Amino acid sequence: TLTAAISNTSRESDRYSTREIKWHKVIPVPSLQKQADDISLKLRDLNVLIQSTNWKIDLIEA
Repeated sequence: TLTAAISNTSRESDRYSTREIKWHKVIPVPSLQKQADDISLKLRDLNVLIQSTNWKIDLIEA
């Protein structure tokens, strides 16, 4: 959801002339980008932890 909001702020406007409505960004893009980057980093760290744990545990064969 964060990345969708961020990507929609960089869309080109479909204005044909200067008389049409001009779009203004009303969401704080830099803080949303930082939040998305932080979540992405935590997700990668969690993925590395899960993968390393999978290699450390031996499966019991029945």
